[in-house]
Amino acid sequence: PAVQTSIFVNYLSRTDEIIALSSFCDRFTWPFAEMMEALAWRSIEAVREATPQERRQEDLGVLLKEFRDVQVVDSSSLLLKRLARHWAPSTSKVKPAGVKWHAVVSLKDGVPVGERLTEQKLHDSAGLPEGSLPAGTLTLFDLGYIDIGRFADAIERGADFLTRLKTNHNPVISRVHTGKGDRVKARGMRLDEALVQGVLLDEKGALDLDVLLEANGKSVTARVVAELSADDGEFHWYLTSVSRDVLSIDDVVEAYRLRWYIELLFEQLKSGAGLDTILASRPGAVAAL
Repeated sequence: PAVQTSIFVNYLSRTDEIIALSSFCDRFTWPFAEMMEALAWRSIEAVREATPQERRQEDLGVLLKEFRDVQVVDSSSLLLKRLARHWAPSTSKVKPAGVKWHAVVSLKDGVPVGERLTEQKLHDSAGLPEGSLPAGTLTLFDLGYIDIGRFADAIERGADFLTRLKTNHNPVISRVHTGKGDRVKARGMRLDEALVQGVLLDEKGALDLDVLLEANGKSVTARVVAELSADDGEFHWYLTSVSRDVLSIDDVVEAYRLRWYIELLFEQLKSGAGLDTILASRPGAVAAL
């Protein structure tokens, strides 16, 4: 709220014009929001140009030798005033209005390379910003953005991804690289079936498999990795297109931890820029702020 009040006060002091708050808010139109978006992207590009190339080398290291960028996709929900519920419905009964900001953040310099604003009720996967998963990059996703057809397309055009494996995603095993049991029999079996029947067993708390991703009439090969966590004693499962000569099983787990950077960005925007205290209820004003 303080940010929006400051905007109004600054306007009055700089223009020498007397105007009611309601009239001032009328100026937050979609064209104004589009102008603010253009200014924001110009600012981001200026930050990117000023960022030393070695800034993220310590964290990304070998990944930047294999990929021209490592990107993270995620969304953050922002609840709005009740008046916005007709155009931005939320999943909350207490606060029925809200938007979701989807961001694609480059880990090379820590700022966004893509974004999209949707109603909060829209599923994450449907809100993925355009231009995501560009060729030559590695993109990290959370479970909300999993789309097998999208991943199959990405593999075909030379883009790589890394995400957690959904519990209900049960791919067909095409080859076992790390794991005990009857490796030959496991081929062609569904993952859950092979595990339940004991055909496939972990090897020292790890599994590394080739699996088939089948969607939209396509069938491509990806990789499923599992590692027993020392923290909770559970197996953590991952789906990726990155080859074994680039990321080992341990490397897959460590690389996925980089997704935490986008959570830090959201926290900074909410606590430092007041992103979670937007008082506006009209689309143009919300988008501009």
